[in-house]
Amino acid sequence: MTAEKIIKKYKHVIWDWNGTILDDSKLCTEIINTILTKRNLPPITLEEYRQKFTFPVIDYYKAVGLDVTGNNFETMSHEFINEYEAKKLNCGLFKGAVELLEYFTKHNLSQSVLSAYSQHTLEEIINYFGLTTYFVKLVGLNNIYAASKLENGIK
Repeated sequence: MTAEKIIKKYKHVIWDWNGTILDDSKLCTEIINTILTKRNLPPITLEEYRQKFTFPVIDYYKAVGLDVTGNNFETMSHEFINEYEAKKLNCGLFKGAVELLEYFTKHNLSQSVLSAYSQHTLEEIINYFGLTTYFVKLVGLNNIYAASKLENGIK
């Protein structure tokens, strides 16, 4: 079966942003390692990041050994986001991402992004990379704690 026949079954593609279109896994690993070493915990590898990362993010923090009690999770979330925001534009898109977006557009598939990224930041970075025209809807969260995007996806 050809790709054209397969995609004719679909009308809409829902993308994730971070780690799917935006190649930011190395940056995320570097930042979590800064947070870990600051707390005298061992750093993780990129492979460990990919194996352990999950939602809600608080569960990921627990999985890498961080203490999330009290205000710790909130503090670490702010540390992560501040560092990420300062360096996110150093990340690129995954090889072939733009071509795939173009391919789906050419074959009349509408596309949207459902992300754990905050809504305004999602809109800004997609605009920065010149991808706004590929998407009919961008759906992000309204906070930095990345608990879940499921509710937004159901809307």
